Amino acid sequence: MSLLTHSFLAEQVHKGKSPLREKRGQAFFSPHLSIEDDGLLPEGISTTPVDGEGMPSLRTALVVEGKISGYLYNRYWANREKLISPASKAGSTGNSRRPGIKGPPEMGISNLFILPGKISFPALLEGLNRGVLVDEVMGLHTVDPISGDFSLGCSGHWVEKGRKIHPVKSIAIAGNLFDLFRKVSAVGEDLRFFGGVGSPSLLVEGLNIGGE
Repeated sequence: MSLLTHSFLAEQVHKGKSPLREKRGQAFFSPHLSIEDDGLLPEGISTTPVDGEGMPSLRTALVVEGKISGYLYNRYWANREKLISPASKAGSTGNSRRPGIKGPPEMGISNLFILPGKISFPALLEGLNRGVLVDEVMGLHTVDPISGDFSLGCSGHWVEKGRKIHPVKSIAIAGNLFDLFRKVSAVGEDLRFFGGVGSPSLLVEGLNIGGE
């Protein structure tokens, strides 16, 4: 999920470095997916009343049932695209961040997460007829955030008919990040955050797996 953050920043969208450019209103991901950036999330690690430019933090819907509904803006990119927001009066979604007290503001996320579904993890696992329950991945820094292509080492459990059969390690999963989120067939209720990024468990169809 953290690899998607680059694609929602208005600067990257405007410069053509995001595949989400000109996709507003289009079905781009699985209809099971809804994604938000919430600078006001209770107990969120990045929750703050204002952003790095003093603009009010907001809750911004980015994906609604698979359709791209918005991007993340600071004041510069909001003004450049001549946006007006009733909440902020300047079009900013409150996504300016400062790396330190002396650093200039730059774009970033607040609390970015996939909205949880209503399926428990055991029920989600039952929906996996044959595949891998991925517990850990390695090499995330090698993923191209623009093309989305990836090949990652991972470990977890081999699953058949919803049951864990045996542990697996030193295997690889490969594909495209954006295709992966199009192939999500179910979303769990177990939302967890890792820093400012959160996701529940996801059931994904058709992922390429290599190894023994």
